[in-house]
Amino acid sequence: MMIIEAFRKMQAVLFTCLCVLFCIFSAASSAEESFWRVSQEQFSCIVDNSRNYMEHGDDPIVIMVMGCPEADLSKAMAASAVNSGTFEVMDGDPVIILTKQEFQCLIESKDLVAVSGEIRIPREGICLEN
Repeated sequence: MMIIEAFRKMQAVLFTCLCVLFCIFSAASSAEESFWRVSQEQFSCIVDNSRNYMEHGDDPIVIMVMGCPEADLSKAMAASAVNSGTFEVMDGDPVIILTKQEFQCLIESKDLVAVSGEIRIPREGICLEN
């Protein structure tokens, strides 16, 4: 029984590592774009749970979009997994990475507009000082 439990824990660790790699490569592949893309519904979840993300303690803040409202990265990855081998397909970016300052500016921003039901978050210059 202990062998089975140890195997499950090892499988969970490997799954988490694969999820992190998936997120990193997904973010890197879309790095050429000048904005993050999330649905209005997902953005609302992020805004509604902004305190959790700010209090989590990491800088930069890594948000697993489908894992919202979970601020803990490993728990968010687990929440976004449909089962042990597949992920729910979504439009937009699966992960958003912002410094705490950028995230605070994003939450306070009144300039974001939805385009075809999608919020576009600038990757740089969210809070440019005038």
